[in-house]
Amino acid sequence: MAHKRWVGQGLFNDFCEMSGEAVQMRPRLWVVLTYAAIGLLYVLDVASTIYVLLAMRAPGQPQVMTATQELPQSDFAMFWYSGKQILMNFANAHGYHIEPTAWMKTTFQLDLVQSTHPFLLTWLYPPTMALLASLYAVMPLALSFWVWRGIFLLIAAYMLRQAKLDWWVIILGLGCPAELHDIVGGQNGALTGGVLVSALLLIDAKPRLAGSFAGLLSIKPQLGLCLPLILISRRRLPALLAFVAVVVLLVTLTLPLMGWPAWRWFLIGASQSSARLISAPLSQNFPAAGVTVFYDA
Repeated sequence: MAHKRWVGQGLFNDFCEMSGEAVQMRPRLWVVLTYAAIGLLYVLDVASTIYVLLAMRAPGQPQVMTATQELPQSDFAMFWYSGKQILMNFANAHGYHIEPTAWMKTTFQLDLVQSTHPFLLTWLYPPTMALLASLYAVMPLALSFWVWRGIFLLIAAYMLRQAKLDWWVIILGLGCPAELHDIVGGQNGALTGGVLVSALLLIDAKPRLAGSFAGLLSIKPQLGLCLPLILISRRRLPALLAFVAVVVLLVTLTLPLMGWPAWRWFLIGASQSSARLISAPLSQNFPAAGVTVFYDA
């Protein structure tokens, strides 16, 4: 009987150990299944992004921008056109008469810089953003779109690496669904998100570099205005001085290109369009209109 009890006890102990291993393995299985589901959803998101990019460029698709129709480059086309207009106005002001090409007149059937209706297509950005838009316009629209998509990703990766983030974190951040949406929409979320995250992470280690990065966000004040308050609250004077220096430099660069009237228009005319945008129904513009890498950071 003692031998039977010993054998039975041994079998019972083995069963308990196996059950314990099963209990320990079960959470691991759920983790694997969760990651598999996330991976599948991500693959579907990538596939849908590629499909949208190809569909928007398919033969037969309207290649014009009107009040109700956008180009395949989406918001990027708005920046590109505005930058082209700024460069032409600058050239004309200095004695070089340049007229819009026939392609521009046919493609852009709405003056985005002057239009106030519909307000969604009004230029709502500060003149500092126009500096970037002018760089867009140096190349043809289709080429510029892809070149600057790549440049933004490289700049963001460099800045995030300066903030000592691991490469796998950077890759996940710049390859997230929000950035895929950003690419399709032709926005600059990779750039502004990378700048913002890097500035926040570098405040203590490299305050001057953090302040310089923060100053670059003057192209999008709704993101950049919070950073000076953080620098002041953290008493990071070198970072704050670097921030001010970069902002002053960017503002100064806008003056020969557009002059003070551009700033007056931004503070008066664009603010009215912004107010109409904010007062529009939430379902009309958001949350899709606000998806950037910054939101996922």
